[in-house]
Amino acid sequence: MMIHTAVMVASFHQPRIFFARTAYRLPGNAVTILFANARKSSTSVRTKERPYRLLIVESPSKCNTIAKILSKYVEDKGLPFDYQVLSCMGHIRDLSQKKVNDDQGDFPYPVAGVDLRNAAYLPSYVLIPGKEKIVSQLRSAASSAERVLLATDPDREGEAMAWHLTQVLDPNVQMERVTFTEITPTAISAAVEKPTNVNPHLVRAQETRRILDRLAGFTVSPVLWKKIAPGLSAGRVQSVGMALTVQRERERLMFQSVDYASISGVFIDESQNQINAKLVSIGETPVANSAKDLENESRIHLHIDNASNWVHEWMDASEWAVKTVESRPRQTSPPEPYKTSTLQQDAVRRLGLSVQQTMRAAQRLYEQGLISYMRTDSAHLSDDVESVIRETVINEFGIDQHVSRSDKAAKKKKKDSKFAQEAHEAIRPAIQPDGRFIAPDLLDLSLSEVERSLYQVIYRRTLACRMPPLITNQTTAIIEGIMEDGLIVNFRASGSVVLDPGFTRAYGRVDDNNDDDDGQLPPIQRGQKIQAHNLTAVNHQTQPPPRYTEASFVKELEALGVGRPSTYASTIQILRDRAYVGSPASSSSPPRNSRKVVSGPAISAVRAAGGDEFTGGGARGPMVPSLTAFIVCTLLEKHCPSYVDPDFTARMEERLDQIASGEIDSEEDRKQYLNEFYAGDNGLAAQVKRIDETVTADDARRARLPNLLVDNGEQGTEDVGLFVGPWGPYVQLASQNGSDKPSSAPLPAGMAADLSTITPSVLKALLSARQGGGLLLGNHPDNGKPIYLKTGRFGAYLQLGDDEDSSTHSLPRQKAIMRDLDDLNPDAEDMDLSQMLGLTFEEAVGYVSLPRTVCTLEDLPITASIGPYGPYLKYNNSFVSLDPKDGDVLSVDTDVAIRVVTDGIINGKSKSSRGVIAELGEKDGHVVAVKKGRYGNYLNWKKVNAKLPAEYAGNPSGIPLDLAWDLIKEKDGTSAGGKSSKVSKTKGIVLPTAPKRPLSAYLHFCAAKRREVTETTAKLGEISKKLAKLWAELGDSDREIYLELAATAKEEYIQARARWEQDCQKILNESKGSQPTRRMTMSLTKINEGPKRPLSAYLHFCAAKRPEVATEGRKLGDISKELARLWAVTPDRSEYEKLAEEDKKRYDREMQQHSQGNRSGTGERTALQQEVHSKSATAEEFANNKIATVRSPSAYMLFCKEVRPQMIDEKTGEKLPFGEASKRIATMWKECDADVRQRFEKMAAEEKERMLVVNG
Repeated sequence: MMIHTAVMVASFHQPRIFFARTAYRLPGNAVTILFANARKSSTSVRTKERPYRLLIVESPSKCNTIAKILSKYVEDKGLPFDYQVLSCMGHIRDLSQKKVNDDQGDFPYPVAGVDLRNAAYLPSYVLIPGKEKIVSQLRSAASSAERVLLATDPDREGEAMAWHLTQVLDPNVQMERVTFTEITPTAISAAVEKPTNVNPHLVRAQETRRILDRLAGFTVSPVLWKKIAPGLSAGRVQSVGMALTVQRERERLMFQSVDYASISGVFIDESQNQINAKLVSIGETPVANSAKDLENESRIHLHIDNASNWVHEWMDASEWAVKTVESRPRQTSPPEPYKTSTLQQDAVRRLGLSVQQTMRAAQRLYEQGLISYMRTDSAHLSDDVESVIRETVINEFGIDQHVSRSDKAAKKKKKDSKFAQEAHEAIRPAIQPDGRFIAPDLLDLSLSEVERSLYQVIYRRTLACRMPPLITNQTTAIIEGIMEDGLIVNFRASGSVVLDPGFTRAYGRVDDNNDDDDGQLPPIQRGQKIQAHNLTAVNHQTQPPPRYTEASFVKELEALGVGRPSTYASTIQILRDRAYVGSPASSSSPPRNSRKVVSGPAISAVRAAGGDEFTGGGARGPMVPSLTAFIVCTLLEKHCPSYVDPDFTARMEERLDQIASGEIDSEEDRKQYLNEFYAGDNGLAAQVKRIDETVTADDARRARLPNLLVDNGEQGTEDVGLFVGPWGPYVQLASQNGSDKPSSAPLPAGMAADLSTITPSVLKALLSARQGGGLLLGNHPDNGKPIYLKTGRFGAYLQLGDDEDSSTHSLPRQKAIMRDLDDLNPDAEDMDLSQMLGLTFEEAVGYVSLPRTVCTLEDLPITASIGPYGPYLKYNNSFVSLDPKDGDVLSVDTDVAIRVVTDGIINGKSKSSRGVIAELGEKDGHVVAVKKGRYGNYLNWKKVNAKLPAEYAGNPSGIPLDLAWDLIKEKDGTSAGGKSSKVSKTKGIVLPTAPKRPLSAYLHFCAAKRREVTETTAKLGEISKKLAKLWAELGDSDREIYLELAATAKEEYIQARARWEQDCQKILNESKGSQPTRRMTMSLTKINEGPKRPLSAYLHFCAAKRPEVATEGRKLGDISKELARLWAVTPDRSEYEKLAEEDKKRYDREMQQHSQGNRSGTGERTALQQEVHSKSATAEEFANNKIATVRSPSAYMLFCKEVRPQMIDEKTGEKLPFGEASKRIATMWKECDADVRQRFEKMAAEEKERMLVVNG
């Protein structure tokens, strides 16, 4: 349901500002409605005494901020008109999802929303589903406005939104374009004072890009679904990004590591000062000290054996001296202010955020008026910003030395069409009304920790970019050694001293990757004699090129000119969602569940890539391409090479930029541009058509990895291949002469996540095991049953017995997922599955014999076994995970097992501490267990929870199974084995569920503030304390909102309770004498509340000692543990046992009095019926007269009375529910200014005086 509410409050003598906003029903039936800051003398939706101008923005979260700014602007300027601020909620139109016509010409697949007749590429636009209500609202507001200002974001997408608004709104109203790069009074006022027109060049560029993306996606994606697997997708920028990760992974797979050595030395002078140095040359020949140096054949390549021998010889050298000393100052310039790409890269490196998280946080900061627009390619700063930076730097760091950036770079960028869509200013803090930036420590507490951290990084970078450079003094010394045979070797030592920290005061030290810098060198002079204290030879291995991180990936895209700032985050997200790239879990890490719910076609894509084992459960590590990415990339490289060519895509982007700048202006030029991409013999459509006609599914699905390129005889083909299909990766043996059905075997998930383990011999071993029904390891020594090693899609496992009478058994995860193959010989030909896994027959016997009893502890066994989540130890129904470092389930000994179990239970690592305390037995195929919850122990069966009787609190496992089952059945309202119901059931009688008790004013306050408080702390105890403190500090006027909510909720509850009791009594009267069960009787008599249950001696003890134990900052769980410990060591408990005995007598006495008028039979029902009718008759009278009889109405209650009739659901035309309307009224009251509050406070004072007179 969508609800639109517009509220305006105005006075005749002052200008007014109002705005309307649209809200959607969120998950959990939560509805967010935001109302205007307004002044009002009537309750009409909009008065027409003054004209107004309509300002339309893109995001609803900007409305409140902009409305307040314009309200003050109108008042300060004394303007004769007002402003109404509305949100279009993003794009309102898009290309149709249906094909425009049946005539698609020679193109292979229909392209929805684009007319391909005569290669015209005409777009067909439709309203986005769900936007009809918004458009209707905008049309209505625009028709009465004297002018419409389109204030969408200052980029191509924002310009396109503005143009689409001009197409759907009233054409008779004057429409103008306004842009601003920050939401501040200065920027907003300047924008509305100098409106412009919609830029047709930017609109055309956006439309062309949208058509390009539609042509690409609707042409390439269908052939991928048909040839490989459903759920795959292709995109103009996405596919190039995928190809980059694949090419990098190919380099890694083909990389061959090379060993080399280096020699380091520690030298000492006469004062015993140490000098660290590294060998740089032997004689006149330089030494290779890095992988890059190895490429230079003129350098000496040291081997570890030779280097070790030389170290021993050189230690005996007779002379070591300082040959040269050179010192020179070094200057490091400050970094440029952030643009989109550098902000994303720095957020990844400094804050550990993903690109997607970075852009979400930046969007929030921009909408709150804290930073400038966050999608920009520019590093330019305006003169006003330069002045604020200078003033801030002086105030914070005392540096009156402002470094102005040369405009050469900016001018160069403006000439480059690649930057045509920039917002023309860098990302920096917004200038506030006081002419300053907000300091990070003064930010609103409502911001999340991520948003606050990101703002601080932007703030520091902005200050640093105009601060002086970092100046260091770099010293380099060459130490010469003359050996006995006359050989001369040179070591180099270097160090630096900071002379002026410059911009690092604000931004921190920049990593200059200077590995030779060993800090400050001691005072040394040329010719100074020194001694060799220690020489060390170290072996190194060259490393393959690193995989892309999100930061380096964005940097690469920017360098290649692929994509633009607004597309980087979405490109990465699509690659992850489609499982083209992932972040596989390590072999020792536990399985990770995906945080993102994958549904629809994406399920097939993730499955084809290897599942969560490959995606890493939503992890954000290095971008590792999947097997699917390899296959799709290989197919496109072979048949559509330009589609994955970064240079071609960059040229397409440049042409789009030329359209945006107006260099390409005619429709013919644009048509030619689209034809170049899509039509013709070499166009994308023709290339895809050739794939469809000539490429078979088996050929398209084959993974051609570098480590699988082998020849088999003269034919040069592979008899065993690796493929990816709709159900995941698999190994397949080519059919012989096309007569036999190909043999296949699934590829385990762990191997799919680590392509380096896949070799021809590995694939053959997998297939061989599959063909033979598993690898026979031998027969079990005890029962003689055969033990087979098998593989499936989820990894390796053991089978005991033949298929008719068999059982399956898990392997440890490292072996099961088949990733730990580091010791595997890839060249071995005769290798079976057990050799691949390093699994012996003795180990297999042990695994199929699990669980294994390790030892006993207090006469109870500790057993080891393997479950769905890995190896574990079990003790007295408590389960503790067994870490690999503590041993294997087959080898863990008594001492380790006792330690692990004890530590696990004490430190809360066992299943017991996480939930299950004791398993009582089974009922109807499900376990009845005692579980530990937040508020104490409870009984559980399936999804039914029941309270644990107090007498078993000290010994939960001692409750009999039959008693627990009776309590479960009573709570569930079913007979044994029956299905649970949402209503209480008895023998032939069904009672409706009783209404829930209403929340108090304090609980309403907690519900409203909990999310805000949880952003500052995650601890339950701290949250409760902070909420209590906020409530205590709340003023009486602010409490009125929650008091009203509580009062209205209680009125509704009383009426609902009375109706429920009437219904129950009616059912009982019609039940022909059936007696109510204990549960029914309790439900019907609960309104009398009955006496309070007695407290035990322990609870009396806790009540007395809790103030002493509950010290500041102590957690709730720690308090409970300490109270239990004190009770255990208390020798004399007679005081509390006496209190408990007296409380029990009190309870028996009150219970007897309470039950005198409620005996079973007709008398009981008659008395109850009279009570129900009495309460029902007085409920409505009580609700209507509550305010008058208790107290005079407050200002807020009078405000509610006036506004409540206006709370209408526009979709149904009916009144909003009472509680929902009350929440909206409460929000309106908060937004009202002093004038409105003063009017209602005056009315409340008059009403109070009147009631005093009436009541005498």
